Amino acid sequence: MVVYLAGPISNGSQDGMDKRRQRIEDARKIAEKLWTAGFAVICPHINNDFGDDCKLTWQQYLKGDLELVAKVDMVVLLPGWQDSRGAKKEKRFAKTRNIPTREYEKFLADFGLKDV
Repeated sequence: MVVYLAGPISNGSQDGMDKRRQRIEDARKIAEKLWTAGFAVICPHINNDFGDDCKLTWQQYLKGDLELVAKVDMVVLLPGWQDSRGAKKEKRFAKTRNIPTREYEKFLADFGLKDV
């Protein structure tokens, strides 16, 4: 099963780089756990981490992310997804494509997994 991790990365530009880096690291740990459990994981937090001097816009990132969402079996909503403009768009997009979404804790329970 291919899953896409949707959750906050930058929170606009309201948070500092330390908070952004922590979100990326948290998502990386979750991605590693799910890979270890046998899932194929798309983690935009890692895929889109081009560094601080990257000139891509948020819209460019989102366009590419939605292309990836269109190809997965499920979208896993990471903690804090409700505060992420991008994750909310990814969730709505998945719904229009009949791609199931699960909040992270429910996903873990559904598949008999423990948190990282």
